[in-house]
Amino acid sequence: MEELHGCRFSNTDFYFLDSMLWLRPIQDKLFRVGVLPITQTLWGKITSIRPKQPGEEIMANRAICLIESRRFTGNITAPFNLRIERLNNEALEKPWAMQRGDGDSAWLCEVYALHDDYLARLKNWSEVREMVDKMIKEKGIICFKEVPDYVYAAIGIECSQLVMVLSDKLEGFPDDSVIHIVADYDEGAERELNKWSRITGNELLEFKVEKRLAHALIRRKTRSKSWD
Repeated sequence: MEELHGCRFSNTDFYFLDSMLWLRPIQDKLFRVGVLPITQTLWGKITSIRPKQPGEEIMANRAICLIESRRFTGNITAPFNLRIERLNNEALEKPWAMQRGDGDSAWLCEVYALHDDYLARLKNWSEVREMVDKMIKEKGIICFKEVPDYVYAAIGIECSQLVMVLSDKLEGFPDDSVIHIVADYDEGAERELNKWSRITGNELLEFKVEKRLAHALIRRKTRSKSWD
């Protein structure tokens, strides 16, 4: 497993970037399929999936499923002629779980290749690594262990004011929602956010710094105390 800017990729999987898919060999011609964690940024949180059913045969470039997310609605297409063997019930109930980058549980379906040329359109990790790294850097992609519901850009707000602004802004988000905060990096930012988290009850799930920008992942909780 390799990590690029917080996004995890298996070096033993195959990849089909046209549909942002990873494919994990299970046995001859049988693969477990999931979406790449970089879709957290590219698509936003997946809210629903409508997959084809087990037993259905899908030709290459035809839809495996319809995905709806915060910023994307469209079909995920098959990389080769295949048959749907099994669906992941966890993905059906919590479709955003696929975007966490944990291939052991966060997968969409298992498929069986119908012909022997199934590897022709797949790439291994060494073949796509440079392309994925470039995409992450150009698009400012960052991956978290929890998939954000919302993104709030607080760039330009001084650290001393940020916690007060957040307390007001988060009031507009539903309880238990996960918010990705993007702000200018300040050496005291993480310390202040941890203090703010303890006082307000909002959970600071992750804190990362990329290119002088601070990325904080916060779970919204009903505020029990005011910031002082």
